[in-house]
Amino acid sequence: MLLRRWLDADGGKGPRIDCEDQSTFGAAALYALGHDPVFIVYGRNRFGPFEHVNFGARIGDDIVPMDPQEGLPPGRWLDTRYRARMEVFSVGDERRPKAAA
Repeated sequence: MLLRRWLDADGGKGPRIDCEDQSTFGAAALYALGHDPVFIVYGRNRFGPFEHVNFGARIGDDIVPMDPQEGLPPGRWLDTRYRARMEVFSVGDERRPKAAA
């Protein structure tokens, strides 16, 4: 929600940021709050390049995806037609104390 407000603060007239920028911002915010952030990358073709990235949080054994660029609520994955190829990359520092559950 904070990211959406920031993007719309100028009525949509200012510079736009892409999925890489939003994912970096979101993962940094999750990290600062003590969560274990991840990057989730997608490709529409199993053997083609990755075309989209979003961020998420690792909570226990689960991944909670977050994709404000696509307007998806936290916890909802990108539509399967865009997920022929998907990989999750952890970003957190294992030495840092974890957020309280």
